[in-house]
Amino acid sequence: MPSAGYLIGIDFGTSNTVGVLRYPDGRSESLLFDGSPVLPSAVCLDEDGRFLTGRDATHVARTRPDAYEPNPKRRIDDGTVLLGGRDVRVTELLGAVLSRVMAEAARATGRAPERVVLTHPVAWGPRRLDVLDQAARVAGISLPLMVPEPIAAAFSSLTLPRMNLAPGQSVVVYDFGGGTFDATVVRRNASGFDVAAYQGLDDVGGLDIDAAVVGYLGNALGHRSPEVWERLTAPSSGTDRRASRLLWEDARQAKETLSRTSTVHIHVPLLDDEVPLGREQLEELARPLLARTVTVTRDVLRTAAVPAGSVATVLLVGGSSRIPLAATLLHQQLGVAPTVVENPELVVAQGAIAVGEAFARGAYIPPGAPPTGPAAGGPPRAPGPGESPSGASPLPASSPLPGAGGYGPGGAGSVSGGGAYGPGGSVSVGGAYVGGGPGSVSGGGAHAAPGVPGAGGAPPGGGGAPPGGGGLPAGPGGPSLGVVGRARSRAWIIWAVVGVVSLTLLACCGSCVREIARNTTVTDPDATESAAAAPSAPPCDQHLAFLGPQTGPDRDLGVRVDYGVRLAVAQYNASHDGCDVALTTHDTGSDPAKAGRLAKQLADDTSVLGVVGPVTPADTASAGEPFDNGGLPFVSPVGDATALATWNLYHQVIGDEDSSNLVAPNYLTKILKAQKVYLVDDGSTHGTKLAGYLSDSLDDIAAGRDTIKPDVADPTVYSGLAARIQAAGATAVFYAGDPAVGGRLRKALTDNGGRDVKLFGSSDLDAPAFFDQAGDAAEGTALFGPFFPEADAPPTFRDAYRAAYGEQPGRYSAEGFDSAKIFLDGIEAGTADRATMATFVNNYDADGLTKHLRFNDLGDLASPVMWLYEAKSGHFVSAGKLSTS
Repeated sequence: MPSAGYLIGIDFGTSNTVGVLRYPDGRSESLLFDGSPVLPSAVCLDEDGRFLTGRDATHVARTRPDAYEPNPKRRIDDGTVLLGGRDVRVTELLGAVLSRVMAEAARATGRAPERVVLTHPVAWGPRRLDVLDQAARVAGISLPLMVPEPIAAAFSSLTLPRMNLAPGQSVVVYDFGGGTFDATVVRRNASGFDVAAYQGLDDVGGLDIDAAVVGYLGNALGHRSPEVWERLTAPSSGTDRRASRLLWEDARQAKETLSRTSTVHIHVPLLDDEVPLGREQLEELARPLLARTVTVTRDVLRTAAVPAGSVATVLLVGGSSRIPLAATLLHQQLGVAPTVVENPELVVAQGAIAVGEAFARGAYIPPGAPPTGPAAGGPPRAPGPGESPSGASPLPASSPLPGAGGYGPGGAGSVSGGGAYGPGGSVSVGGAYVGGGPGSVSGGGAHAAPGVPGAGGAPPGGGGAPPGGGGLPAGPGGPSLGVVGRARSRAWIIWAVVGVVSLTLLACCGSCVREIARNTTVTDPDATESAAAAPSAPPCDQHLAFLGPQTGPDRDLGVRVDYGVRLAVAQYNASHDGCDVALTTHDTGSDPAKAGRLAKQLADDTSVLGVVGPVTPADTASAGEPFDNGGLPFVSPVGDATALATWNLYHQVIGDEDSSNLVAPNYLTKILKAQKVYLVDDGSTHGTKLAGYLSDSLDDIAAGRDTIKPDVADPTVYSGLAARIQAAGATAVFYAGDPAVGGRLRKALTDNGGRDVKLFGSSDLDAPAFFDQAGDAAEGTALFGPFFPEADAPPTFRDAYRAAYGEQPGRYSAEGFDSAKIFLDGIEAGTADRATMATFVNNYDADGLTKHLRFNDLGDLASPVMWLYEAKSGHFVSAGKLSTS
């Protein structure tokens, strides 16, 4: 039944947070955070005192680890937390995450949701719930409806196909999240659910399985170079931290992928090798941890004294529950086939929506709430036509879970935390409170308001409910039942009013409902499921754009990329007769101000699904904000480390300048066998950063460092630098910055007796200005480049490119093709809106022309590839792929 206004369900997890939005017309969808339905719960305080959350927080934490809290929910009892030398209230910390969720909801709907359902661990007592309530107020949520996580999960089970729960039957909620594990037995009653017993493990989660995978990789390769492996497991430099992060990301991704495939290969950075991992090997690594979760689940069933045959299902919740062995072990130990849903990390938030809808109809009254509406007085409300005994209207048997989102199997994103395991207590949700003696905790948000004496949960160590259900004895200081603050009572009244309004609107709009019914076809559930599984035809008349220079100083670069993009779209259209993708090209002229204006126009044009470009750092700096604000994903064929750190919807199909840092030490010591290396930069931020990166990794072979700015052309300055380089005993020089400066330096070295001193640098040297200034001395100069050698492109690509444009592919043409093909593959998969396209790009994992394309959480390639290029006859030509070991 459609509801009045917008409703959001928030599952605030230990490691990750999820939000599901219900629209007034009854539609549900997952909120997207940086293109993913899963938001890391992490918070970091930046230098300006602002709270960063999610991916932004994890990125900034690399340089501000003391200002980073990865699991704010675990700090619920701490009062204040020290971040970056500042005492931060826990309510602010939690509120920052909730604020991010509400901001994304407002972005999706244009306004803040009128109703908010916020889930919490079943064990949390009044004191913790009060902290959560205050945090919600920090986020602008004045009156949230609070629901225990397993209760929300149980409500979600009512929407599953062929799931009919009779009163007295039980659901076992197996919640395996990123940082914790909880098992809860939830028993159906005439008007809702009771929590019969629960138990948890706060030292077992998906991260522990990731750690087991990393340990496996160490056993496979660590012996080859213990020093390098230590750099990965205990990183101390920026380069090592980046490599370590990539290693852990690949381990997590491998774990998730093996729930769908039988074998993966995990790349180990720094060692530059791959290790195969099969599903059976992963299951053996995970078995000890999974066995503990199954033991806890079996124990909690015994504690709840569930009669034989009354367990309807074991519901798998949390991203880590995807591991097939979990379902196998549960089935073996419990004799009940678990229910596996497509997106287990979304189950609790989806269930929160179901609770909120039931509450609005008067079908769910939190314990201790003042009676209102149909449930006031008398026996529990009888189920209406088509309703379950709780009063909730389950979807038809063929319907998917509401709000199921994400691209492809398993959706996008990583594991979702199920909440920290806390002290004991019993919870009853869905009508009058059943059981529970003095000191028991009632759920659904019934907790002491601020300032109520005696507010405090039971101490750790509380067990499950005794046989026959009922409450658990509370520890000292536990509140009595029914203690409800005035603010919470007001929340129930307001929610009840919303429910009455919803019912009134429905009554007044009966003709509308009948019209909908006339146009609704009820199909056989099995037939519907089969149809849903069949691939849908790609949407037609989609629109992509290229943003880059077609005039100005970077025209050649822009045209080469544009040609690659055009070729990809032309080939797609040729294979989809009558269902073309439109491509428009927008010339920035290498003018950042113009790039910003064009980006704003593209962001405002809702027909544009994705953008290839920009291709220069200055253009990207101006275009990034309009694209991010418009939710418009953009993929660049050219690397830009600053853009990675700044824009949420930015991706790049090549490594950026930071990637050269991974290969430079190996090249210098093992290939070039340099005894001393001198570092030179042009004084720019870019050049200084690159030289500084390499300086940190050279240790005792660094011979010195100098700076020459681009406006210095005096030959005596360069000859003086050449003399200093040779006096320092350097056999190689690394240069980062303006290509003309690099050319003058190369010529000065050759003219002043340093012909044998090897000059190498970043990809900036790949420009006519270098050869103009260096002349014949340029021969043999080397550079590290992330761009694909165009001569290595497949003949079919080179032939098609030449046939279309009358010339061979140039630098970055193949990267332009790959960038466009990512979007085209998304359209082929049925993507027709920006949010879904952003998720598709985040999860992209396929071979391109240039390399395997898969992105990390920053939008960078998960495994960047670098090539060595050497100057020959006025051009840089490929000398092969570079290794990090």
